[in-house]
Amino acid sequence: MKVSNLDELIAFRRYLHQNPELSRNEKNTHNKICDFLSRFNPDKIITNIGGYGLAAIYNGKASGPTLAFRADIDALPIHEDSSLAHASKVANVSHKCGHDGHTAILAGLGTVLHENRPEKGRVVLIFQPAEETLDGARKFVNDPKFKEIKPDYVFGLHNWRSEKENQVVLKSGQMSPAVTTMLVDLKGTSAHASRPEFGICPYNSAVKIVAKAYELQNNHDIHSDDFSMTTIVHFLLGKNPGYGTSPDDAHIAITLRAYKDSVLKELTDQIENYIAEISKKEKLLDKSISYTDETIACTNDEKCCRIIEKAARENKLDVQYMETPMMGGEDVGYIINSSSQGGAYFQLGSGPDQPDLHEPDYNFPDKLIEPGIGIYHSIVNQLLHSTGHEMQ
Repeated sequence: MKVSNLDELIAFRRYLHQNPELSRNEKNTHNKICDFLSRFNPDKIITNIGGYGLAAIYNGKASGPTLAFRADIDALPIHEDSSLAHASKVANVSHKCGHDGHTAILAGLGTVLHENRPEKGRVVLIFQPAEETLDGARKFVNDPKFKEIKPDYVFGLHNWRSEKENQVVLKSGQMSPAVTTMLVDLKGTSAHASRPEFGICPYNSAVKIVAKAYELQNNHDIHSDDFSMTTIVHFLLGKNPGYGTSPDDAHIAITLRAYKDSVLKELTDQIENYIAEISKKEKLLDKSISYTDETIACTNDEKCCRIIEKAARENKLDVQYMETPMMGGEDVGYIINSSSQGGAYFQLGSGPDQPDLHEPDYNFPDKLIEPGIGIYHSIVNQLLHSTGHEMQ
């Protein structure tokens, strides 16, 4: 489809790019989205959902299902390496995952709905904060304000480097894994470096824990349902340089992922049990385990995938089905799971020459805004217009 105000949406996206905000701090982004959408007359805007999240509601002319689309709005703590005129103005913070583009696409759908309301039901535009810390969607759906949304169907997209430009990539069933990061702190006693035997250095315990975490990976085969992966993302012996001192503390961060929530739970339990065992054996004084960046798996409904495929083909876009799920964590599963009829999450490809996500020279391709809006609008037409294409 042709979007009449594409230049305005590009300018909106570039404003967000210049003014990025980290997870849980998206106040200006929240306000900018509200100001933009208010000009296109949604029936209601619900603000400050689960933090700085918001939802814009466009009612149809008759009763029917609630169709929700989700975009993430937060940026990353990454310095931008760019000479673009719209480069980030915030030191060491930038939109290196394209959430500015996802937001522009969803806001663009709002501009289309302003001119062409659905015949029935309603469309809810969900702007979710804190995706990068993987706790935004959970807080969003747990907010009492979310009860007013009650989606029947949920759809969302993420830009991605792909084999072809404007390629839609999706997978029925498992789309992304369950993920968590285990934080382990170990405490012994310090000693003079010339007499380490008089202290309890947690080095041996830390090394054994790392080795065991890798050993306990359930299945390295990414094609297997019980796949799991362990990645050590942080290892520190001694918080501060203590020259001449045998350190008394160690700190480990282990990112764990699995296709099944149950497999991830089993893996974390096994590692926790081993940490308790080795800490006792090495006579450590204390240990603590906590978790961060946790999310459930995202599962796509097969019928919703067919709706996305049809929408993509209506917009003359290539469709590619993935053989294996994404490896990265994505918290959209919480919102999809809140729906009564299911949903699906897909990738919108930018082609093979685009810098990859989270790289310092990455910039969301504005060329994806129009096809992204087109797909979303085609989904609305399939589900909320009397065209005979409602899901069976």
